[in-house]
Amino acid sequence: MPRPLASEELILRATIDILAEHGVGGLAVDTVAAAAGVSKATIYRRWGSRAQLVHAAITSIQRPVDEPDTGSLREDLLVLVRQLVTYVSSRDSGRVFASFIDAATREPELEEVRRNSVADARGTYERVLRRGVDRGELPPATEVGLLIDLLMGPVVYRAHFERKSVRGGYAETVVDMVLTAARACAP
Repeated sequence: MPRPLASEELILRATIDILAEHGVGGLAVDTVAAAAGVSKATIYRRWGSRAQLVHAAITSIQRPVDEPDTGSLREDLLVLVRQLVTYVSSRDSGRVFASFIDAATREPELEEVRRNSVADARGTYERVLRRGVDRGELPPATEVGLLIDLLMGPVVYRAHFERKSVRGGYAETVVDMVLTAARACAP
C-alpha cells in the first residue's frame, strides 16, 4: 500500500513544480502525469478534475491550521498569525500564490476553491476572536470581520505583494497593533 501514497506525493509535487514554473494556465494534467510517472487516469481517478488537483496541490503546501484555545486572545492570535507567516514564507507558497489567485478570477471551479479556502481560514480567526469577545478581552461591538482583515492582510501583502520578509517579530507586531487599535476604538 505505500505505492499509492508515494504516487500521490509525486503527483502533488509535480503539480506544485509545474504551477511554479508555468502558472495555473500552463498546467495540464498530461504534463503532471508525465512528470510524476503516472497515467492521466490515475490523476482523474484520485482528483476528478484539474481544478481539484490544483486545490490538492496548494492544500498540500499548507500546514494544517491549529485552532488554538489557550485562554488568551493574544496568544491564540499569535499562533494563527505565526502559522500564516510560516505559510506565506514557504518557498512553494511564493511560487504559486499569484498564479492561483489570477486563475481563480477566470475559472469558476478555482474561484470556488479560493473562496472555500478563504472562508475556512477566516472561520478559524472568527472563532478565536469571538471567544476573546466572550471572555471580555475585546468589546462586544467589535467588528470581527475587520479585525480578521487587519490580522491577515499585512502578512499576505508584505509577503506576496511587496516580497519582503515576514519573519522575526512581525506576527507579534501585527497582533499587538491590531488588538491595541481594537480596544482603543471601543465605544
